[in-house]
Amino acid sequence: MLPRRPYLVLGLLACFGTSGGDGWVTLPSDYVKYKGAKYAWTIAPDPLSDLGLSGGLAFAIDPAFCAQIRPEFREDVQGAGSLNLVQWVTCADINDAIARAMNTWSANHPYIHFYNVTDECIAEDNGRDCGLAEVYIDARLPAAGLEALAAFVVHNPSWRNAYSNGEQWEMGVRLPSGDTAPLDWQIKFATITFHTHLCWYLDNTFCSGLRASNESGNMRLVCSGVIFGVWAVSFLHLFYLTGRFLWLACRLGLVPGVQRILIETSKWMLPNYLCIFCLVAPPIVWFRLLLPCLECFDFEATAAHELGHVLGFAHPDTSRNVNRVALRQASAATCCLRASFPESKTFSWMSELNCSSGGLATDAVGFDESDPSIEDSVMFHLTTFKSRACLSPNDLAGLQYHYPLCNDDLIHMSEPMCVKSKRNLGWVRLLE
Repeated sequence: MLPRRPYLVLGLLACFGTSGGDGWVTLPSDYVKYKGAKYAWTIAPDPLSDLGLSGGLAFAIDPAFCAQIRPEFREDVQGAGSLNLVQWVTCADINDAIARAMNTWSANHPYIHFYNVTDECIAEDNGRDCGLAEVYIDARLPAAGLEALAAFVVHNPSWRNAYSNGEQWEMGVRLPSGDTAPLDWQIKFATITFHTHLCWYLDNTFCSGLRASNESGNMRLVCSGVIFGVWAVSFLHLFYLTGRFLWLACRLGLVPGVQRILIETSKWMLPNYLCIFCLVAPPIVWFRLLLPCLECFDFEATAAHELGHVLGFAHPDTSRNVNRVALRQASAATCCLRASFPESKTFSWMSELNCSSGGLATDAVGFDESDPSIEDSVMFHLTTFKSRACLSPNDLAGLQYHYPLCNDDLIHMSEPMCVKSKRNLGWVRLLE
């Protein structure tokens, strides 16, 4: 039995542009111990079956999910001086973000689909052990030892009762190409757990510039220096005016001093109004607008990252020695059908000069631990300073080689598709 361990997320992304190169790591990442075997969802030979990728992956969202995680979105600050005139993050917004994260993967592969069975699971009333669900999404406080994680995935947990054939782990994965990988392990069920001891945000559009800048420098330090520098200068100006008033009041008397300071300040009304604005605005801009982008986690990017774990991918930056790279574009020419070889022969479905036995270091796929494209991957080991909600070219190559197709008409050979909503509500939130 393979070890059950959470495959985390910490961090996040920016999905605006990707660099070339291809690299990915599949689970389990200890290729030596497991002899190159992978975790993957299977395709049922029966066209009417809904097993694994057949018909799509059924997912359910825990009924309490929204109530548990929505208070942790900094875009809605309840009772902290906010008028609460608008609810900036709703349950529908959170569910839409999950759907977009799923579309990040499904838009780039014809066999990757997700469909919602939440209502059916609520009716079944078995909680996360719902027999209809293949992916279950919930939120809770972290267990001891998992406080460092923003979210994590567990494959085939032992508490699951509804496994097909009654087996938790089963060898032999039927691939979309129609071939079978006899040594690979079937993913039958997966849970995604988001933690609620930290903060989240949805507005990737507004926060993207800060995130991108923060990757190359300490944007938090720069922003705090500028904002509180402006605030300090405004405070010093106010302190000067107060001192000036007290001095005039002592020298001329209270009433003449007030008259004199009013005459002086009336000559500089615009700078004084600006001073008042700069006394009030910087703390609001910092705590309500910028700090959530720099301190919290991008929810949609995290969901996309965790769904990569659900599909069987690991962190390329933490397992660089087994980082796979595509040496050739995935196509029918790189497919290797086991049916054309003796039944006793086991090998990768990849071609190595027209197919041979062994691992995935073939003429179509190799290993490169120095590949610079690792950091562009949606599967990059996440931190609050990096977030990515779109597949990079290396993620697309990994998806095509992990779930191979032998039909060029079905293979997505262009840039990864990524359709995202543009909320950009940051400045609007200042009005509340």
